[in-house]
Amino acid sequence: MSKVGRPSVEVYCADCSATDPLWASVNRGVLLCNDCASIHQSLGRHVSQVKHTKKSFWHPCQSQMVHQLAQIGANSIWEHSLLDPSQGKGGKRKPSPTDPMHPIKQDFIRSKYENLQFVNRCPRREDDDLGKQLHSSVRTANLDTSLRLLSIGAHANYFHPEKGNTPLHVAAKSGQNLQIELLVSYGADPALPDNNKQTPEDVARTEGHTDLADRLVELQYELPDRLTFFAGKIRPDHKTRSHYIVPKLHGNSIAKDGKIKLQALSNEIFEELAVDVYDEIDRRETEMIWQNLKQQTNNGTNKKNSIDHTTNPFLTLNPDYSPTRNQGRQKLARFSNHEFTILIHDILCDIIRRQCGRIINGIQQEDPIYDVPPDGQPDSDVSAAEVRKHHEEVEEEMTAISVSELCSLQDDLNNKELQIFKLQEDNRNLTTKVTMFLKEIKELKRTLKSSNGSSHHHHTTPTHPSPSPYHSPFTSAPSTQIHRRRSVHNPGIGQNKSSESIEHQRPQTIIGAPSETNHNINKDDGSGDTQSNNGNNNNFRTPSPLLDPFASNENDHEQMPPYMEIEDKSRAVTKNISTLLALAQKAQTDAYRSHTENIYTSVMDIINLFPSKSISEELLEVIKKFYTATCKLKKKSEDVTNPKTVFICLFIFLLWVSEHWDFCLCLRLVAK
Repeated sequence: MSKVGRPSVEVYCADCSATDPLWASVNRGVLLCNDCASIHQSLGRHVSQVKHTKKSFWHPCQSQMVHQLAQIGANSIWEHSLLDPSQGKGGKRKPSPTDPMHPIKQDFIRSKYENLQFVNRCPRREDDDLGKQLHSSVRTANLDTSLRLLSIGAHANYFHPEKGNTPLHVAAKSGQNLQIELLVSYGADPALPDNNKQTPEDVARTEGHTDLADRLVELQYELPDRLTFFAGKIRPDHKTRSHYIVPKLHGNSIAKDGKIKLQALSNEIFEELAVDVYDEIDRRETEMIWQNLKQQTNNGTNKKNSIDHTTNPFLTLNPDYSPTRNQGRQKLARFSNHEFTILIHDILCDIIRRQCGRIINGIQQEDPIYDVPPDGQPDSDVSAAEVRKHHEEVEEEMTAISVSELCSLQDDLNNKELQIFKLQEDNRNLTTKVTMFLKEIKELKRTLKSSNGSSHHHHTTPTHPSPSPYHSPFTSAPSTQIHRRRSVHNPGIGQNKSSESIEHQRPQTIIGAPSETNHNINKDDGSGDTQSNNGNNNNFRTPSPLLDPFASNENDHEQMPPYMEIEDKSRAVTKNISTLLALAQKAQTDAYRSHTENIYTSVMDIINLFPSKSISEELLEVIKKFYTATCKLKKKSEDVTNPKTVFICLFIFLLWVSEHWDFCLCLRLVAK
């Protein structure tokens, strides 16, 4: 490993033209000053991978790739429309070094790299395939051509249907080491085989590119290497085929917590966790560099470059990830250094177990799972020789199994999976029967209540309150209303100024035909106007007939959908709502209609999963309400010109979904 040296020619910051830039964006191929690098880091690694040219660790090929892109003008790719007089600048100008970071530099950098506002997006012919163009480009030394193709959407892992390989295989065969660094920075997988079951490393060794093949091996193990170096300040020697090193921890702190839960994760979820830990390591190391630079500035040893950096307390949200994963990524910042080191140790142990089939010393079946961050103390004085000796001892204790035993275990595993599938089918059938029984019980209770009311209404009042629109359609018996705290965002929505008990309740969105108790909701609030103060959400708050999604299109199937399919469709709804909300925040009114259509399409995808003929009345009622709310959101967003209207529409729509949470519960019951 080496550190990037300063080039001999005069260089400037790619975003504000400041002199003597000390930072670089690896995947963008540009050099940055302190101010612009701070903004790049706040965008997240999915947008820009920021490294310091002197204090970060670089591989020589990676540093050569970045400097070559900067020298040949890679910045012109990201500022094409600013440099092309025929396209115009659209009111945008490039900041100067003296401009403030917020908002001038920040808005420009977001438009340039996050929104790709200035990238050339010329219309392409139908037969124009970016992946095939990338295949042709990486066999040459034209880094700018490859970067331009990647910037407009070429996939770094594109598998050529005719040649049966990826761009990494082509670059490895041609010995283009800088092209490989660029492809990997855009997510290319160095372990992906071609049609001949050969990895890019195998192709490079076959062609005699030994150094390039060794570099490809390092790229395959970049994630565990980064984790190992952060925890133990050591790096494996891949040339000796020593690909993994687990740093030694003090005493009994080895693997006391979390092992069982990590082993229970699927490979996909475990890989996501490892990537998130990798990103958190990058954030912590970069923040440490910023703190050192600030300290040098305070001590007077770094007077030339001022430091105006806002600390990133946790990882930036990635819009391509689910909300659950983004929340978990940010929680990694709560781990102390000792706790984070223990987590890294557990992940490294499980990586070896999954990749090599080894059992690392310290993994015991009786170990508890993670409930709180682990507690341990890393051994910073451990040497590489001690770790290698530890691995040799572990390998000596390993016992091999025969092929027949392996086949027997695989047969047992297949039988267990078949039993699990049958149990899941039985569970779904029983759930359907339970739903039918609950329906019959509800009907009987309703009949009994009506008969008792007709016989004794002149003697006494009912013991239980009558059903109201606040009740869930799946509640088997009426219950008292739950008092909720007012919303911290808008405490005045729907609140009455009277002293009745409903003053302390959070009113719910009314969608559907009015019931006998709807007059309680539309009481005068004391202002003399029973309508909402904001006309944008009147259609949501006024009772209206339900719309039937199956009226014009009935489904022929009779089977209830599986739970996983419903969950996947629900993620699409959540993602589309988040996108529309982001557009409303940016006041991009021209895209409201298309994204509202996306929400409507995603909701219809969920509804069409259910059979229209054999569905229960309770589920049909909630689906109608869900469909009606979606139609109202779609209709309200068609003629919208004010971003505030979209905020209100989305707020009312999400309010209804949150209050009818039993819709999701019902979907889980019928699908499991």
